[in-house]
Amino acid sequence: MAEAVANALANKHQKKLRAVSAGLYAMDGDPIAKNAVLALENAGIEPLPERDYHNHTAHTLCAEEAERYDLLVGLTDRHAMELIL
Repeated sequence: MAEAVANALANKHQKKLRAVSAGLYAMDGDPIAKNAVLALENAGIEPLPERDYHNHTAHTLCAEEAERYDLLVGLTDRHAMELIL
């Protein structure tokens, strides 16, 4: 959900930002929860053609992937601390 909201805000403000979601404890391959899709749709969050949240599947962030990004954001204090370590 955070990826979809961040990308929608970036598009709204014409920023050249693309958010990509990855979990620290993700169950690789799990689909997005149906209630998450409904919440995004009800909030008017439009999916990006190249990052359509309807087709999102979870994956675990690995060190090599983390190196490719300019910014890592943890959505909880625990996640943020793990990203720092």
